[in-house]
Amino acid sequence: MMLTARWSFLLVAFAVLTSSATAHAECAWVLWVRAAVADGKGAPAGPWTEWTTFGSVNVQRGCEALYPIAEEKKQEAVWATGLKSPNTRVTVRWQCLPDTVDPRGPKGK
Repeated sequence: MMLTARWSFLLVAFAVLTSSATAHAECAWVLWVRAAVADGKGAPAGPWTEWTTFGSVNVQRGCEALYPIAEEKKQEAVWATGLKSPNTRVTVRWQCLPDTVDPRGPKGK
């Protein structure tokens, strides 16, 4: 009887620990982008646009792996921020954040 109670306790403890680790691993990561009109040296010459989502994945390393892909699609990313002119020089910032973090700040009520 006592042996069964110990095994039951261990199984419950293992199940709780495993489920919390799995829940943490399911956190999505979002690649955010914003842009600014650049001067001749690539530095921002105008105000930054608001952060816009560019993609999301399930793990942080996967999000960081999106950087080269996003650089290849830089013009699409710039258009997503609202800067439409294809001839305008821009500076782009990328940032990977958990889906629970919004770089635009808290929403008003």
